[in-house]
Amino acid sequence: MEPIYLPVYLFTHARELQAWLEKQRQANRTVGFVPTMGALHAGHMHLIEAAQQHYQVVVCSIFVNPTQFNDPSDLAKYPRTPEKDIDMLLQAGAHAVYLPAVNDIYPPGGPRESFAFGRLEELLEGAHRPGHFAGVGMVVARLLRLVSPNGMFLGEKDYQQCLVIEALVQQMGWTNQVQLHRCATQREPSGLAMSSRNARLSDQGLATAAHIYAVIQSCQERYQHFTPDTLSSWASMTLNALPHTHTEYVSFANADTLEPLEQWNDSPHARVLVAVQVEGVRLIDNAALF
Repeated sequence: MEPIYLPVYLFTHARELQAWLEKQRQANRTVGFVPTMGALHAGHMHLIEAAQQHYQVVVCSIFVNPTQFNDPSDLAKYPRTPEKDIDMLLQAGAHAVYLPAVNDIYPPGGPRESFAFGRLEELLEGAHRPGHFAGVGMVVARLLRLVSPNGMFLGEKDYQQCLVIEALVQQMGWTNQVQLHRCATQREPSGLAMSSRNARLSDQGLATAAHIYAVIQSCQERYQHFTPDTLSSWASMTLNALPHTHTEYVSFANADTLEPLEQWNDSPHARVLVAVQVEGVRLIDNAALF
């Protein structure tokens, strides 16, 4: 996609962002959208670069969404680095940054859409974080209606969230209006999945967390020699043996529905999904199994 050279705009109010976007559409420019919760890292920059390859104008939002946190302390601890984030987006070549207050996303007294995702919000992250995906659906629907992009870019580290957002777009009736682009998980040289939460880990914690992907790789290599339950038990035990670590789940699941596998032939495509607390910081990761 031929790049468009525009000044970088910072918006804190939806009406100003929408007015600017209308001018871009009048100039027949396509819009790619990267929603984030800030504390940006190289993984987010990969999404920006992917958006630049497909669309002429790239918009990035930074909003720590309170409705998707079931634990108030987790919301309070979530890293917030807006000045650094804006500088990174300037360097990456984003055209517009939307940095709203809570009242701009959720106007007092305004309607709030609710969505149900069935089994997708009952399994894995849904089971461990009740109400999480209802909050994700609420904010993503709001952002989509504000930005009305041609395409939206999602990182596969949050694989279950990708499936939820795909279901959301179908429920909204926007399947033909916005194209969803899944982008591969970006990793540190150690193999650790890039995450805003990594900033809360000590050096020892980072070294420990790197074992998460090593265990995932071992599962990819040896799954044919074990049942799903046996391999899950082995992976959990291996992770729990690490210092200051607690495994919430290691699941081998249908890649489309996330239903757990009883046998490997239960699904033509499977994924391993992991949630682990290291030093009290909750980390998730996943990878294709077959």
